[in-house]
Amino acid sequence: MNKSLYGLKQAPRAWYNRIDSYQINNGFKRSRSEPILYTKVNKQGQFLMSCMYVDDMTFIGNILVE
Repeated sequence: MNKSLYGLKQAPRAWYNRIDSYQINNGFKRSRSEPILYTKVNKQGQFLMSCMYVDDMTFIGNILVE
């Protein structure tokens, strides 16, 4: 696994697959039109969006932490 994540031409694909499966397993839904965009909405209507691009990941949401 270490070699597939760092040393091969397929490394970006391996990272994407790993992050994709993590997001899906944690309740995020992948956008149909933009495969790097994930959203998660809870029962109170609060949302969290995650977007990946190359080596950056951005989170945006209205979930309040008390």
